[in-house]
Amino acid sequence: ISSSSEIPVSSSSSSEPSWLYSSAYIPPVLCKIGGFGCAVSYSGDLWSPETYYGKDEPDDDVKTSSFAEDKSQFGINAGKWFLDIDTADGGKSTIQWAAPVGVEGDSTSILPVVEECGERGVCGTFKLDRGDLSYDPFVRVGFNVAGFDSNGVALTVDVSNWTGICLMYQATIGASLVLDVGDSLNKALEYDLPFATLPKSVAGSSKCFEWSKFKRAGWGAAIEGWEDDAVGEMAARHLSKVYIQFQSKSGTKGEFTIFAVGTNLD
Repeated sequence: ISSSSEIPVSSSSSSEPSWLYSSAYIPPVLCKIGGFGCAVSYSGDLWSPETYYGKDEPDDDVKTSSFAEDKSQFGINAGKWFLDIDTADGGKSTIQWAAPVGVEGDSTSILPVVEECGERGVCGTFKLDRGDLSYDPFVRVGFNVAGFDSNGVALTVDVSNWTGICLMYQATIGASLVLDVGDSLNKALEYDLPFATLPKSVAGSSKCFEWSKFKRAGWGAAIEGWEDDAVGEMAARHLSKVYIQFQSKSGTKGEFTIFAVGTNLD
């Protein structure tokens, strides 16, 4: 990860007591759930715990290929959740799910995390530590959209027909929702990737973003076709990953929960 991957986010921190693992908490309703209108649930048409929790053969991947005409574009581990930290450039930040991942037959399954978080989604904690970085430390939690080919190369796929993306979340500091467009395009953009701002929300929040709401910070290379008014739509046509990036001053601690992920379809 290049040091140029810095994305501005709120530097606020939280000292409120943690309610993160309380199953009594009920977050706001996610209204954009693929044509079904508002529903009093944790539902999202791409991912939510109620779509698999308690089933005999649970499947915890984000359903990134649900609306694709050609599902062959999606590779290995499409829809898999991941965590990422800043150690490549010398950072010492830490991030962890609420429980160790993995079940029999799938070492990357997050089902144990959902169970620990009380059927509410996926939750965890992090601590930011600058270490030897020349910029503010960060951690990321997200999911692969297209997955990888047989050689382990990250794929990209066109999901512009989602019209945008919705997220129901809780976070004790502000963050950014980032669109990763694969290694070659990320490098061409100098890691100035399209993002939308996620405000701090201790009580929980539901946000929907049309692709046009995603913007670059402006310090990366200018590329024809990736101007500010088109960058979100272009990214949606070449999407590799979606992740939430928490970035703030060294020593900042935080908690997060992701209740549901959905398209922006009406």
